Amino acid sequence: MHILSKRFDCEIMNYSNEVLLCDLSLLAKTENINLSRFLAYIQEISHRGLHVEKGYSHLSPFLQEVLGLSEDEAMKRIQASRLCRRFPYIYQLIEEGYLNLSVLCRLSRHLTEGNHRRILDEAKGKSVREVERLIVREFPKTSPEDKIRKTALPLSIDRYWVQFTTDSEGVALLEKAKALLSRKYPEGKLNDIYKEALSKLIEELEPKRAKRDQTEKEQRKEPSPAARQVTHDERHQITSRYIPKHVRGEAWEDAKACCQYVSALGKRCGETKFLEFDHVFSWADGGSSKTASNIRILCRNHNAWFAKVRFGERVNLR
Repeated sequence: MHILSKRFDCEIMNYSNEVLLCDLSLLAKTENINLSRFLAYIQEISHRGLHVEKGYSHLSPFLQEVLGLSEDEAMKRIQASRLCRRFPYIYQLIEEGYLNLSVLCRLSRHLTEGNHRRILDEAKGKSVREVERLIVREFPKTSPEDKIRKTALPLSIDRYWVQFTTDSEGVALLEKAKALLSRKYPEGKLNDIYKEALSKLIEELEPKRAKRDQTEKEQRKEPSPAARQVTHDERHQITSRYIPKHVRGEAWEDAKACCQYVSALGKRCGETKFLEFDHVFSWADGGSSKTASNIRILCRNHNAWFAKVRFGERVNLR
């Protein structure tokens, strides 16, 4: 334990009961005020895209790595900060101790411009369980929603628990897949069917770039311009931002299928989802679409951030 912590432990041991309870109450009020300010800071950082500039595709990993929050702490604060931006009245309720993060996250999907004042006032000072009963009363469900959990929960070092719901068609497809694979997987374990299906899907969807590039190179062996006329489509490609397939393939391979943004401090984003092609020297300023050296791979947020920096466009960074 840190030396200062030891001293403080010794100090509070000498407090009277009245002083201890009074100080605890003051600390709780200060914590609520700080939480309200913290949420406002998060929203402003998100609005300015500062996390994107620092090399993070999303706000959650920024809060986890830079501020040391857990994933759950980060997600709750992000969700609450977005609610506060939509409904500033929430700041006041947090500062006064009437609402906490768990309650806000339960209410987030149900608040609108028309009902938020009434729902928030009714939720003031209530526990999570009481708020859940409020939600059921105000927004009754006719049937459970189909959804896939965002995070696979680890059971051990190399095993995870994945849970999702599906419809009757999904069940029928699963049963048919189990029947077709019964010789290979006689026990019919869902894990085997799941991995087999995803492997086949990725094999089908993943670009076979080497073979395709070779085909395109052969197709580009054409007669000299004097031997034929330039078509309308070719003329369009010369003057447009169209990126030829072989250029996209080379850029994708160079990027190793992840975002290439690197911050000023050397932090590479590395995001692998929602990737987009971007011109290093912008097409609007005369940058070429025909050379791979001028094409890079960026995630959606970093592509939007560059657009904001270059052209002052208003973009939503998450």
